This record gives sequence, structure tokens and C-alpha cells, in this order.
Amino acid sequence: MKFRINHETKLFLYGIIAPWIAATVAVAVYLLLDYNVTYERPTLIMIGLSAVLAVIEIIFIILFLAEKFFGAKIIIEKDYVKIRMLLRRRKFHFYEIADAKYSHYYDGGDNNNDSGGGLFRYVIPRDDYPSRPPRVRARLTFYLESGRTFSLNDDAYRYAAKQKLWITDPDIDPDEDVKLYQAYQCYCAACRDYVNTNRRNAEKFRSSM
Repeated sequence: MKFRINHETKLFLYGIIAPWIAATVAVAVYLLLDYNVTYERPTLIMIGLSAVLAVIEIIFIILFLAEKFFGAKIIIEKDYVKIRMLLRRRKFHFYEIADAKYSHYYDGGDNNNDSGGGLFRYVIPRDDYPSRPPRVRARLTFYLESGRTFSLNDDAYRYAAKQKLWITDPDIDPDEDVKLYQAYQCYCAACRDYVNTNRRNAEKFRSSM
């Protein structure tokens, strides 16, 4: 099955912010050293640096908007997961994946402060954001047998509203509209079938010996 998610690559956002920081530092150094337009070489360097930073800014803005428009795609097959992102393509066979964890995080907050599985998947403390409601996002992390991890994220804009309904109606799943969660559920089902099939094949092999 195929699932299209609104994945956000932080590198693109950092690429938009970094040129402004670099430009601010360059201007501060330029003024600190008391250069002016009569100093030809430093001025040309500043003009060249500004042009380079402008090009970098434009490139990352294009990448950021393109990712917003196209998103990412997760394809779940019977024995592997294929991920198509804007600039990356990854494929993980089930035997390469040691574990997978679905969680939530606050966008702009402490991304390590995830909620775990089970009941606590639906409980996210809000004390750190008293002035405005936080934007909750979903994250799916694959833990590979090699020791590496690979993470995807997605919008969970309806999660907060359904979380309140879940308190009074446990039959409601706050994540049911999140595409990343649907992909996670599909992966879990496919992985169970994969394990059961391999177990049956192994038993058949042993019985035939």
C-alpha cells in the first residue's frame, strides 16, 4: 500500500535560516573592522558573499516549498518498506528492521520528548507551552539491525481535537486520520504476516527433513 505524508526535512528549514545568520555575522564583522565603500576589496568580498548567500537562500526555499508540495511517499510491500522523499530514496527489507516506534512531538519544542506507545501515546504534557497551543506532529522511527535509525514525520493537526474526544470515548483513535500512523499500522500488519510466513516455512522445512 502507498501512503503520502507531509514530511518535513529540518535541513531545508535550517538552510533558509543559516544564510541570514551568516549575512548578519558578515555585516557585523565588516562594520567592526570599520570598512566602508572606499575599501574596494572588502566591499567586493561582501558583494560576492551576499550573492552566494542569496543563491543558497533561494535554493533552500525552493527545496522547502517543493517538499511541502510533493511530500513523501511510503510504500509497504509484503517484505520491505520503500520510502520516496524529495532528494532521497530508501528501501528497508523487514529483516533489516529491528524495531519501529510511532510517537508524537511538539514542532519547535524538544523533539526528544516523545510520547511512547500504548496509553501514553495519547498523553502529551502542555505545561511548556502556556501561551499558545503547540503544533503536534507524528514521527515514525525505524531502528535498523545495523544500529542506525531512520525517521519520518507527518502532520497530526487533528490529533489534539480527537485526543479530547478519546478521553470520553476510548473507541476513538486520535491518530486515525494521520497518514503516517496508517502507514505504521500497515507496516505492523505486513511484518506480522512476514514473520508468520517465515515461521510456517521453517516448520515445513524441518518436518520434511
